[in-house]
Amino acid sequence: MAGFADSNKFKDLIIKWPDRAIDYLYEHYYCSLVHIAERKTHDRKASEDIVQEAFIEVWQKAEWLIRQKSLLIGPYLIGIVKNKAITFYHQTSRLDEKSFYLLDDLFSTIVSKESEIIQSDKYKILRAIVATLPARERECLEMRFFQEMSIEAIALRLGISIKAVEKNITSGLKRLRKFKSSMY
Repeated sequence: MAGFADSNKFKDLIIKWPDRAIDYLYEHYYCSLVHIAERKTHDRKASEDIVQEAFIEVWQKAEWLIRQKSLLIGPYLIGIVKNKAITFYHQTSRLDEKSFYLLDDLFSTIVSKESEIIQSDKYKILRAIVATLPARERECLEMRFFQEMSIEAIALRLGISIKAVEKNITSGLKRLRKFKSSMY
């Protein structure tokens, strides 16, 4: 980086040949500033854009810079570039975090929808299998597991004993287990 003499030369160029002042900054500072920005952003293209923005900012503040007696252009540019690079890094980090959470939500939604479909398919298959059971076993299993009725409520509704309900449920479950084991 250039020192005090370069700052004076830059100020002279802005006053006498403004179009050469930016060329001077580019020749003397561009590569070093891109390197500084890239260490913060980890993105070459973004770093080049940041340095260009810094040069534009210097150009826009040219009159103010000329009046500053002790301002060194090199450290001033470094400050601008570092601040812009840090801002860029924080903005893209937040964006990545948001993207991560959005993807996580999307994945959870897809998985839960898949689970619902699988559960729905399993439920349909189970209902079809239960439909093949003898009438009393089928009624008892459907009331117990699909309608979530208590054994006492089933007995009351069907007008049979609690023991008869338990026997039909046990018998129906045995048939379902046999059916399941024959599938595998």
